[in-house]
Amino acid sequence: MSVKFPVGKKFALCLTHDIDVLYTNQSALQLLRTGIKNAITFNIKGVMKSITKALHKTIEPDYHIHNILNAGKKYNAKSSFYFLSLTQGEQDFNYDPKEIKEVFELIENNDGEIGLHGGHMAYNNPAKIESEKTLLEYAANKKVNGYRNHYLKFQTPATWEFLNDAGFIYDTTFGYADNAGFRNGMCHPFQPYSLTRNGFLDIFELPLVIMDVTLWRYMKLSQAQQYALCTALIDTVADCNGVLTLLWHNTQMCGYEGELYGRILEYANAKNAWMTSAIEIVEHWKANKYHEAVNEIVLQLNSE
Repeated sequence: MSVKFPVGKKFALCLTHDIDVLYTNQSALQLLRTGIKNAITFNIKGVMKSITKALHKTIEPDYHIHNILNAGKKYNAKSSFYFLSLTQGEQDFNYDPKEIKEVFELIENNDGEIGLHGGHMAYNNPAKIESEKTLLEYAANKKVNGYRNHYLKFQTPATWEFLNDAGFIYDTTFGYADNAGFRNGMCHPFQPYSLTRNGFLDIFELPLVIMDVTLWRYMKLSQAQQYALCTALIDTVADCNGVLTLLWHNTQMCGYEGELYGRILEYANAKNAWMTSAIEIVEHWKANKYHEAVNEIVLQLNSE
């Protein structure tokens, strides 16, 4: 299948980021030391600040989202950011989406996309998907079109059907946590086929190809091996005029991990990649009706 991307680009690098963590707590020992130091020097304001920090979570500097945006600006790239939409007491709750208006504004002011990062129990619970979507849309004051589930939890075809019914335009969960590569053997967006509904769903899937922590936590690759694998996958997708979906957490945007992200973008740019958000890729796919060609291939394979 021949695919044409905007401004003569050869393939697409879909830049996505799961926002699991926005806040960090200073340790009690750190706070105690600071408080004692301020008390000794009669720094009343410092003492009060230490008490405040002890009682409240402190925001991670720049949330590291600035690092993502700055890396993308070099190549006029856009990103998709998937936010958890949980309430106090739920597993992995770290932030209230109603309290991070400035984060949403930062992303929107840089042409980024805001999507939903479904919680642990959302992937097989349509009511949970709906409630999390409603909360995030209220907090961000905009419609949410994209989805990825926490820990890449997914149930085929049920999760696609639930997301379809909830009004999502696309999902980008479908990939491996323990390996980088092509879970369904494809590097193009596609419409899932539902046997229970006897037809293609309206939702699109952007298969996930590379997740950051997969490289070092699960595959346990050396730094040289990590970069070599990423560039090899980029080469494969470029040869297929495809889409490589990259997941890089905001918490992995400093130190070596942040440098690796920058090197991946640099390599993809040299290979003539269109680096943009998931929603822009899906809209381009739909506008050019590329999904219809993919659907024909799927139907032919199923009939053989």
